[in-house]
Amino acid sequence: MKHFLLILLIPLFVVTATGQPNIYPDTFPKVVGYKSVTVKTDYLCSNPATKNKITSKYLFDNSGNTTSFLSICDNKVCGRNIYTYSNNQLVSHKNFSTWTPYKNDISESRWDSTLLSNEIKFQYSSNKLSSYKYYQTGGKCFFETSFTYNSTGKIVSENSKTYYDSITQKLEIVQYAIVDKKEYSYNDTITNIKYYRNNILQATEEIISLKTGKVIRQTLKSVNGKILDKHSYKYNNKMQLIEIDAIVTGYDGFGNTYDGMPYEKILLKYDDTGKLLIKEQFYKGKLCDREKYEYTR
Repeated sequence: MKHFLLILLIPLFVVTATGQPNIYPDTFPKVVGYKSVTVKTDYLCSNPATKNKITSKYLFDNSGNTTSFLSICDNKVCGRNIYTYSNNQLVSHKNFSTWTPYKNDISESRWDSTLLSNEIKFQYSSNKLSSYKYYQTGGKCFFETSFTYNSTGKIVSENSKTYYDSITQKLEIVQYAIVDKKEYSYNDTITNIKYYRNNILQATEEIISLKTGKVIRQTLKSVNGKILDKHSYKYNNKMQLIEIDAIVTGYDGFGNTYDGMPYEKILLKYDDTGKLLIKEQFYKGKLCDREKYEYTR
């Protein structure tokens, strides 16, 4: 299970027209000239419903890159994600959001923002993402992914290894890896992806884009034709993403399950200058969460 695959402002690993994946797990859409964005959330499906709770905060550098994402619980920071850049490219994502359970007193269980939970390190070649590795606490690599590109800069393949430990009958620890691979092919504005696990085809995906490169539909199917995931995207006349509609089953193309199920619909609203102001998230046809973004210069 990929622990950082969270569905936030846009689905992770959306492929653009050039085939470059979106590698930013939970950064804010790039804005220049602002120091931070505070997120206030209305939880409309909770019992009781709550409104205007400060739930998180984003901090930016002078180039508009997200340098920190702070989770806020009861007006206190309960988790931190720290982003480091080199030449305006993300090279490290450290997650300090660690759940610390107390077996003798569950009321004392809490999120700790001082303990490193995991880190993702990114490497580039010719300004393109060449690989990234996900390290657990203690510096152990849990999985790694590398990319190859064609002469036009589009992804040809994405190769991943997820590492596990097994104990033999002699109580010896043996490490093994599950090998996943995606193979990409292109036909005008359509991208086709084949998912392989240990060289066995698991699923296929079709991504349809506009001529501008904006993705309008992604459909992931198992080898027997069952839809595993389908996302549709709508844009306004400024080509800003305004709606995401999703059909999800909880499985990715390799048979992994999601850590959390995404919403079935997301609506995004902007101001006249193009800043994202509101994200509304729907589940089972009902508006459940509304996030409002307040900018600080």
